[in-house]
Amino acid sequence: MRMRRLFSLVLTTFVVLSPVVALAQTPPPAADSVLSVRADAGVAVSPGTNSMEPPDASLSNKLPSLLTGTFDAHVGKTLEPSADWNGYRKWMDVWFGRGIAKRPFSFIYGGRPSAEFLGGWNVAVRTRTLDTHRIERTLTYTDPATKLEVRCVVVEYLNYPAVEWVLYCKNNGSADTPILESILPLNTTLSNAIPGQPTLYYADGSHVLVTDFQPRQTKVTSTTTTLSSLGGRSSDGTLPFFNLAQTDGTGIVIGVGWTGQWIAHFTTVGYLKMKPAT
Repeated sequence: MRMRRLFSLVLTTFVVLSPVVALAQTPPPAADSVLSVRADAGVAVSPGTNSMEPPDASLSNKLPSLLTGTFDAHVGKTLEPSADWNGYRKWMDVWFGRGIAKRPFSFIYGGRPSAEFLGGWNVAVRTRTLDTHRIERTLTYTDPATKLEVRCVVVEYLNYPAVEWVLYCKNNGSADTPILESILPLNTTLSNAIPGQPTLYYADGSHVLVTDFQPRQTKVTSTTTTLSSLGGRSSDGTLPFFNLAQTDGTGIVIGVGWTGQWIAHFTTVGYLKMKPAT
């Protein structure tokens, strides 16, 4: 799509990640498996305005308790460091750390993938405290040539190993932008210390059948596993919540907070041999 002047594009897609503990398995020789996770959602285009309101705070407050209910007892308390927290912090350092080019979202602009040019855009980072349990970081990337603005609003939860973000796009220029396409609010890889196929747990959505919402599971292999909703309804077909258990005993819970059509892809993309530390 082209973004016309004074048009704003808002991707109201929430993605909440929280490490979980899966069943441990006997470790083979040390290696690192790389898993790719991508999620896409519908798009809302608002003509004739430059204003973009943040997502409903009441929904934002509810998401962690809905997706990571086992942590509810810890609200208001300082959690001790654990494998969950350590893995979460490592992931945050890689994808939301100081580097400006590597982010857990992607898009194609003017025929080029964002990974090729995002590091050359102007970037501004703003941090504010929302309350005693949440910190918000806003990462704003602006193309110096066309003035396209891509804004990622990230909310970190201090009492949970969880994060959510929403991606916004806005044309601040005086002309139509080049084509903006293949927008993925979630496009990331996850490391797995033990070679093997992760298990993806999910649930059916509504098919108007007695089997509605039944739990399902599948192995994630080099052949892409694709899940999606149907008919523009977020819980029709497949529920937009996933529990991904890795073979090294770690995992993540992912939730897509878009109320319309969405699609998610899961792929094991290979193994990287690791040398022992010296």
